Amino acid sequence: MDGRNLVRTLIIAALFAGFVIATARIARQNRIAKQAEREALAAVEHGDPDRGQPGVAVDPAADPSPTSPPRTMSSSFESITNARLVDHRGNTGDQFRLRFDDREETFQLYWVQTPEVSEQAANRLEEQSAYFGGITPAEVTAAGSQAREVVTDILRQRPFTIFTRWEQVADTSKYYAYILVEHQPDDTSFLCELLIIRGLAVIIGDPSDTPMARPDIDPDAYARRLRAYTQFAQQQRLGAWRFNAAAPAAPAG
Repeated sequence: MDGRNLVRTLIIAALFAGFVIATARIARQNRIAKQAEREALAAVEHGDPDRGQPGVAVDPAADPSPTSPPRTMSSSFESITNARLVDHRGNTGDQFRLRFDDREETFQLYWVQTPEVSEQAANRLEEQSAYFGGITPAEVTAAGSQAREVVTDILRQRPFTIFTRWEQVADTSKYYAYILVEHQPDDTSFLCELLIIRGLAVIIGDPSDTPMARPDIDPDAYARRLRAYTQFAQQQRLGAWRFNAAAPAAPAG
């Protein structure tokens, strides 16, 4: 091998070694970040002296994060298209903090309640356990954690639109909202539907007093649609329904 080829070979070897080292460093940083995220979630669910009271799911409404002055409730829905999810320890499957127009607000979904992520709210935990056919508290919170992960992934990865009338949830600073998720152009679903069809939410909306984001949707017809989604999730044993041995099995084929 002549001198020129030797130099070229050494340069290529050095570049490759640098690439391997950089790749290993990035992989290590990713592992550290994932571990930190898991520890943060565990601290919220199981308690950490630096993160609030032990085992208590933090209410975002009580968090000191900056918000704008309260908005006045409107008779019509406003649409917001430039929002992004904020990493917040109070985020769950049915309520989460979003940032838009240099402000942050916490929104609560219409129609649904996702399973608890902590066993501290005994009454709600009992109700959700009964709704899903008598599953255990640990199974309820497992489904709640799954719901939170699903919603986090959706809001991080897909375009979405907030529809809100700035109706406040009683005794909180949260606002009710619909979240319309875009799968593809002209293919959208409300987030509450996606949670129900995955077996990760309880239907709590009442057609008689739940406003619809789209005037062409009849509330009673919408409630029937959500019940059909629930039946599908139950038959397929999805989400929380997978823990219920008595749930009807999906037809073969």
